[in-house]
Amino acid sequence: MVQRVVRHFIPLYQVMLDASQQRRTRVGAGFESHIRKMLQTGNIPYEEQAVVSTRRPDFVLPNKNLYVKKSADALVLAAKTTLRERWKQVPMEQRNCTVFLATMDEKVTRSAVREMAHLQITLVVPESFKSPGTIIEYAKESNVLTFKQFFSEEIGVRRKARWLELSLWH
Repeated sequence: MVQRVVRHFIPLYQVMLDASQQRRTRVGAGFESHIRKMLQTGNIPYEEQAVVSTRRPDFVLPNKNLYVKKSADALVLAAKTTLRERWKQVPMEQRNCTVFLATMDEKVTRSAVREMAHLQITLVVPESFKSPGTIIEYAKESNVLTFKQFFSEEIGVRRKARWLELSLWH
């Protein structure tokens, strides 16, 4: 049995790798589904997976048309359950608009958070991540919002009036 496993390690490894990738894909899709539900529940205008050139941001708010025009009134909400180095792909989606990166990853390094700030990326995290005594003290970082702050302040206060003025929020 051991010899068989050793001889067929590569195909076995590939099967295990495929299973791992499928789990990650399901988790990511579930995270995006939760964000979609929050947007829908708040009647917030958005387009999902809007293809623009070679880019396909997770969520463009309020719509693809404003994003294509490189309007500062648009924003991108990227969703990544874990970041590692993958967050570095996000700045390519800016197109003169603000980029928000939603994550469930509580192990983002302080240097990564600050590098994101330098690249004008705002991290959106669960409320518990900004509590005192957490691994990274997100509360001390100016470019970190909770989901509640993102939806109530960034969307509800800063963006809604302008999108209503542009007839993009009904």
